[in-house]
Amino acid sequence: ETIEMSHPLCFSIHEIREWLAAGPPYPLDPSRDLVYPSAGYVDSGNIKTTRDPLALPDSMMLQIFPEACSRHATLGSILRGYKNRTWLLKLQEADLVTGKYIDQVEQAVKEMIQERHPKIIFLCGTCIDQLLGTDYDSLGAKLEKRWGVRFGTAYMEPMMKDKKLPFKSKDLRALHSVIRADPDAPKKRWVNLIGRPLPPAKESELYQVLKQAGIERVLHFSEAGTVEELDDMGRACLNIGLEKRAKMACELMERKHHIPYVLLDNSFLPEEIHDNYIRIGQALGCELNDLEYGAEVKRELSELLPRLTGMKIAVGETIQARSLKAAAELAELGFQIDSVFTLTIQKEDIPFVEILCSRCPQSRVYFSGSPEILSYCAQPETFDLVLGLSDHYYAGSPMALSFSANSQYCDYYSVLSLTHRIQTELDRGKENEVPGYPTDQHNRYDQKYLRERLRAEAEQKAKDIGQSGCLKRWGVYR
Repeated sequence: ETIEMSHPLCFSIHEIREWLAAGPPYPLDPSRDLVYPSAGYVDSGNIKTTRDPLALPDSMMLQIFPEACSRHATLGSILRGYKNRTWLLKLQEADLVTGKYIDQVEQAVKEMIQERHPKIIFLCGTCIDQLLGTDYDSLGAKLEKRWGVRFGTAYMEPMMKDKKLPFKSKDLRALHSVIRADPDAPKKRWVNLIGRPLPPAKESELYQVLKQAGIERVLHFSEAGTVEELDDMGRACLNIGLEKRAKMACELMERKHHIPYVLLDNSFLPEEIHDNYIRIGQALGCELNDLEYGAEVKRELSELLPRLTGMKIAVGETIQARSLKAAAELAELGFQIDSVFTLTIQKEDIPFVEILCSRCPQSRVYFSGSPEILSYCAQPETFDLVLGLSDHYYAGSPMALSFSANSQYCDYYSVLSLTHRIQTELDRGKENEVPGYPTDQHNRYDQKYLRERLRAEAEQKAKDIGQSGCLKRWGVYR
């Protein structure tokens, strides 16, 4: 049965199932649209490609961008205090046509090394380099031999983000490509966590379970204070990929440093998380004890679910890599999902669509990757509970929970954190005894104020840069 929708980008879950069963071309194929830069990709200059590599110690980045691309990247770098570590080489059309930009990259690198003396330099390209076939890996290897500085390659290429080889996977590989260690040296009882800009929270049971299995250190690139500490990752005995897109980085570490790996599945389901620990235990050659943590999650869910009866719940793309997967798993736990916001729908989503059809037959799907989502943002729908959506989509909704990159789900603690956050917001609404949970509403206004203040500060800093005369003849911003 087709449900009447309030927006042309909104479809019933049954319509989506029919599309997937019939196969392409679909009545609405978001992959053929211009991709709207949604909250999952960029927020106030928060672009992972230009942010994560600079978490490495003594690192710098040369952004080889046209001017339009550089607006997002340089703003994000300034806001994070990376102004002196991010240099911009502005591309001109004539330089691209003639290939002169390669010589300019070499000159810019020379200048960076002479003035700043970095130990790691990332060459960051764009979609243009995909079209031109620029080989920054070979160029980096050539420059590394010349200067004795480590080089990695990153890309800011939004047009490739829904492809089989998304730029986020390549960026993870670039981050770990600058690790140097003797592959034949004896391995330590250490474990690397790969796949996210931050490791799981320190309260996570993952660390305790690994410690009980005899693991002495758990390493993540963001916690390395020196290049030598970063190189310690090359001496670990196992790489744990915290999500599927860590596979390229794990394969690189296995090839270069002879470190085996195991990939985990992001999941809300205690059974799936238990399977993650089984795979880790098999890789370590022992049995991990995680049952008590799974039982605690189940107890928490049994207390929470009755309080959510009758609530209108929406799920968005920042809650997990695939919002349909997250929505289907929440539905299996007992959440009544009303709407799902997703960038695309793929063949891999068929089982999740089937689960939603069975457990939440009235659920709907919005395509947030289309430019037409802007008309929805002008008059967004009201939900009782919103999980992982940009605030543009839920203005007027009483309770909305955002998610950071390290609060996605491969451990029990992450699920407990979600249930506790929901319980806390429900309790606050009950204490105020005002329908609509006004306390959370005020929090969202506070967030809007902070966002506006951040934008004003960024604009002022951009003016300061324009007045400082720091544009050099190579087009390099410092």
